[in-house]
Amino acid sequence: MKQKTNQKIFKIIFIISIVGIFLLLIIPEFSSIKITKIGDLNQKMLNEKVKISGELIIIRNKEGFKILTIQEETEKIDIICNCEEIKNYQNVTVTGTLEEYEGQMQIRANKITRA
Repeated sequence: MKQKTNQKIFKIIFIISIVGIFLLLIIPEFSSIKITKIGDLNQKMLNEKVKISGELIIIRNKEGFKILTIQEETEKIDIICNCEEIKNYQNVTVTGTLEEYEGQMQIRANKITRA
């Protein structure tokens, strides 16, 4: 009798653990990220998801990816992406991970939308 009770408790704990892990993986995908000004991005935000908005002013094609330069007022940042059908002088919103490359901050884009 005691063994059956222990097995039931173990199954309940196991199910709750799986549901908890699933929720921890899903919640960040649905949480909204506030738009940050390019000038407010800093070293403390490295490897975090960020969202910026601005005008696409330069597109450079590299082997297998593109480097976009986004300008917001006087501040600029490079965006690394695998994107298609994007043109200069569009207003865009970029969501991605802030990284550092050769001493400069850049964003590895997860999502780019026209504003």
